[in-house]
Amino acid sequence: EIGTVIKLAPPYGVFTLKDKPAVLISAGIGATPMKSFIETSPEKIKLALHVDRDEASQPFKSEFAAVPTHFHYTAASGRPVPKDLVESVLKPYLAECDFFLCGPGPFLSDMKMALTEAGADDLYCDVFGPELA
Repeated sequence: EIGTVIKLAPPYGVFTLKDKPAVLISAGIGATPMKSFIETSPEKIKLALHVDRDEASQPFKSEFAAVPTHFHYTAASGRPVPKDLVESVLKPYLAECDFFLCGPGPFLSDMKMALTEAGADDLYCDVFGPELA
């Protein structure tokens, strides 16, 4: 609405790849920072897991093709259960990789909990949206 006052903030924090190999986990437009990781350091990416409504909705699909991927489309398969994704897709990476997550708040918290319970040590989350206000 015209005249509505909103708060804006510049980007802050540090969301960068570390020394260990990386697994990227994103949902929706959370693919945006993952695109940068893929473009700048594809050799460090062991897997990019992305959740979206369907293939047509997925941003940066061609960029993701540069690294090993796992896509989950909710229109065909429903919302993923984070513990199931960890068990069926992410388990081989738990000991050796850093995990980078970006997506909607509930997705981030559920994935972070599932990864922590499974033994992942190095988790990094990028949050953008109303959670920052």
